[in-house]
Order: sequence, then structure tokens, then C-alpha cells
Amino acid sequence: MPGFGKALVGLAIVVASSASACERSKPSYDSFPISIERAGQVPTWYVRTPEGLPTCAGSGADGGVADAGASALAKMLIDPGSPLTLFEFCPEVARTRFDLEVVSALDPAITRARFLDLAVLSQAGVLVGYDDVSGSDRTRVSGLVGADLLSAFAVRFSLDPAQPGGATLQLFPATVGSESEHALACDSVLPFQLLGGGGVIIAGQEQSLKASRIVLAACLEPDPFDPAPPLDGNGQVVTTGVDLALLLSTGTGPLLLGGSTVARLDAVPGRTPLALSDGALHLPSGTIQVGLGTIGRLTLVRDEDRGLGPCEELAQARRLEATGTCPPGRTCTATAYVELERALPVARAADETAVLQQLRTELRPFSREIDGLLGAEALRDVVLDVDYPSQRMIMRCADGRGATCQGRPRFTGSTRDQHGSCLPRAQ
Repeated sequence: MPGFGKALVGLAIVVASSASACERSKPSYDSFPISIERAGQVPTWYVRTPEGLPTCAGSGADGGVADAGASALAKMLIDPGSPLTLFEFCPEVARTRFDLEVVSALDPAITRARFLDLAVLSQAGVLVGYDDVSGSDRTRVSGLVGADLLSAFAVRFSLDPAQPGGATLQLFPATVGSESEHALACDSVLPFQLLGGGGVIIAGQEQSLKASRIVLAACLEPDPFDPAPPLDGNGQVVTTGVDLALLLSTGTGPLLLGGSTVARLDAVPGRTPLALSDGALHLPSGTIQVGLGTIGRLTLVRDEDRGLGPCEELAQARRLEATGTCPPGRTCTATAYVELERALPVARAADETAVLQQLRTELRPFSREIDGLLGAEALRDVVLDVDYPSQRMIMRCADGRGATCQGRPRFTGSTRDQHGSCLPRAQ
């Protein structure tokens, strides 16, 4: 049976177009947080498979499906970066429909959500996680919950296992509140446009995928906040850091970057090259060889679509927060951002790595070239609402993460005072 890798490799090489999703029966779910497991640094659900679903021999190891044909428990990766929902079942047919139940990780007898008549692509289970010189952190999954299912909801990811309720995922019909209301609550709102999609061949027939990829702007390793930011000869705030375009993908734990992107970081004057050790990263699309290390600061930045890179947007927002001074000749707007400052795991992959090249092919020319994948571990410090119905991400720092997370709303020179409580570094 083919693995996840072959399916996702084929799905990445598509022609961009729009298409409607297959119609499904209305799901049932409660609106309370559903516990998730963080094995291999990635979020997984426990699900109950329907009775009569034929499974493959030997698939019960390490969390896979047991007893063929019987109702059983399985583990599924949750990844908005993957366009389709996949599950391992036999006989080897390309696609089937069945009812999928998400169960409580604490008591599997309790059903937390039920998705009826769900279209699922047949794929073999895989390992996800990583191996390095000190050992491994990986888990086997029997399926993957993709954006075709998740995009019907606003999905709240709270991936910090140290929170009182542990790591959870929560489903809503939509996230309420206008952007201005969220800004007054100090939330960072980052709008997005769903990208990718197009034609794909499944079982010899051409089918359409709707756009589902989410690309975020980010600034890698900017200098720390300075209450008196240095200015250049033109009176503009000095910009530091490396601009990134990252695909949201919780199918990986670390931040996955291409070799050229790491080289740009290493070339920053005065910076010590990133220290990396050899390792292997297990993704839904297959295992790749990587260099593993850590970075110290990553900032996710709202793209204001005004010709500035994310690091320059960040520099201007910091200046307006610190001094209330608008940059000469520029729009007096501070973009929303979330800054993560701790030892964040990073994996360096060759530029020729299939998963990176195929994503670039799929998204070109509708997005700037993808530098890598924003994994689940980098999002541990935040509560993230992926509000698909409104095409926006709403982010706030998780409770108790003030030392490692700084979130800022979007504001202007004229509204700065209204957001004073959200700007603790303002003079």
C-alpha cells in the first residue's frame, strides 16, 4: 500500500484553481476543548474507526489500527498544512467514505466529535517526529486530519501541555468578534488567503482540490526590542532579521527551513553560524535528512501588503510602540505581530528536498517563495485560532508565557493610546 508520502508528493504538483469541496453530512461536536497528544512534537487525536472497515495486516503496532474489520482506536495527526484527510484501510482502494469519531484521550468511551460520511483517501500509516544524536521522539499515526475537514471550522490550537487543561484543540463554527474588538483585547489578527489547490489524479481520475494552504510572513532572529530604536541616515528605523514566508504545518514539530534560508541567516554580520547536528525528520510525506539546532527569536508578522518585508514591518511597529513617532514618509500603522523568544527547534533541509520544492511549485506565483514550514513546536507559546470562515488567524500568548511570548495588536498613531494596556513597552 502506498504511504502518505506518495499521496502528498502527487498532490503538491498541481495547477492552481478553485473547486468546491465534496458535500458531507453535518458533523456533530461539542465546543469544549478536546485533549490532544503531543507525541513527536505534533498534535494527534484518538479516533474510533467504524465497524466493518477493513484494515491491513500488521497495522496495530505503535498506535495503529488493530483487529481488521472491528471497531478500533487509532491515532491521527492533525495538520492544516495537508489538503486531504487520509487513513489506512484495506483493500487498497483510492477513496472511501465512513463515519469518524474523535474520542476522549482520557476516556475512549466518550465521543467528542463525529464526522459523518467523511471522504477519506486510503494511505498506509507513517512515523512522525524526529531522530537525533541524543535519541528520538516519534510516534506512529494511522491517518491524518487535513484541511478538507478542518476548513469548515474555526480551529483553536492550544499546544502547550503545561497549560491547566493540557494540550487541546477546539472547534467553533467561526470565531466571533470584529478585528477592532480583538485588537482592543490585545489579540494579534493576521488575515490570510487560502492558496494552492487545483487538479490531482486519484485512482486514474482527475479530481479538484480547493485551495487550503496558509502562508505566514515572519522575521527570523531580529534584534531585541530597543526602547530607543536606532535610525539610519534617512530617519528610518534600522531593520534587522531575515524575512521568511512559512507554510503553517503542524505535521512537523520544529521550524523546517531550506538550506539557502539558513545561509542567509548565517551571513548576517556579526552572527555566529547556526550550530546543527545530523538528524532525521519524519514527515507525513516521508523521512528527510536534516541538521537540527535551535534559534532564539521568531516573530510572526501581519502582511500589510504595502511593499515592506516582515522585518521592516516589525521594526516600524516597534518604533511606533516605543516612541509614538511615525516614520517619515510612511503610513503611520503598526502591524500586528507575535514574537517568540526562547530556544526554538529548527531543522535545516536541502533546498532540493521534495516537500519544499513541490510546495513552491504549487504556490507559485501566488505566494513569494516558501522558505519552510512553521511547525507545531514553534506555536507552543500561543493560543492560535485558525478562523477559516473569516480567513484570519487570531493569536494570543498562552497563560504564563509572558517571558517567552509578546503579542501586539494592529494600531495606528491615532489609536495608540486606546491600546495602551496592550503595549507595556510604550514610553
